[in-house]
Amino acid sequence: MSHLALHVPVWLSATYPDPTSREAEPLPLERLMVAQDTGGAIRGEIRGDVFWGFGAEAEEIAGRMANKGRYWLLLPTPLAAKLLESQNGG
Repeated sequence: MSHLALHVPVWLSATYPDPTSREAEPLPLERLMVAQDTGGAIRGEIRGDVFWGFGAEAEEIAGRMANKGRYWLLLPTPLAAKLLESQNGG
């Protein structure tokens, strides 16, 4: 799969910048999210963009967010099996 489909539930495991201190260690970010748009800031493969909301704190986090992480697509079993089969030449 080369692109993440919109509206797919995704489990995200990453970190994010502490908005209270530039020197602090990143904070854990583990939550269920939904792919909602393609985002103008998303460039290249295997990248994502998190909407942090509005206001000074959200702007502080978003401006420094460049953290690595992992995500898992949450798909119904029959669909996941079909995708795996198509990727394996079946």
